[in-house]
Amino acid sequence: MNQISPKLREEKGMVLITALLIMLVLTLIGMAAIMNSTVEINLSRNERLQKEAFFVADSGPAIASRVIRYYLQNQPDPGGYPDNLPEDIKDIMMDSNFLSEINGSLQEDNCWNSPDLHLTTQGRMLDIDIDYVGRVLTSGQNIVFLNEDGVPSPVTIYYRAHSWGRATNNSSIEIETFYRYLPTY
Repeated sequence: MNQISPKLREEKGMVLITALLIMLVLTLIGMAAIMNSTVEINLSRNERLQKEAFFVADSGPAIASRVIRYYLQNQPDPGGYPDNLPEDIKDIMMDSNFLSEINGSLQEDNCWNSPDLHLTTQGRMLDIDIDYVGRVLTSGQNIVFLNEDGVPSPVTIYYRAHSWGRATNNSSIEIETFYRYLPTY
């Protein structure tokens, strides 16, 4: 009654081989999924670091505009530099020639080698270089942009602020902005 054909008796390990092949295929699928997840994790990590560096560099224009306004409104004494600066600006000031730069008589530096301002917070660094671009007389125009005090200005002074933000793992972003200053008379 229990007669098995002779050919089937010879294939006793076929189920084992089939099971091993299925396990091999599942292992390869699992390894591919893990490698794909690792790549995606690295991509998202790099994206996060680039965003951190961008946010650091993006704070540069706000800091630069405050420093420009302070210098042009108060005209601190070069002899007392940097003792006559507010504490928050004094803490970040790096360049002793900044007064000459902001007045347009010297522009030899950049944000990589000798920045004007340097901040470090929580391992993130920001270097800012502010350079005088030029001055434009605006007299004779029909429309004059107003400054904070609402007084028209006959001259416009332009500055370039180059911000270099760095986060961990060598991620860095550079932002270059132009600032227009309208003096109050």
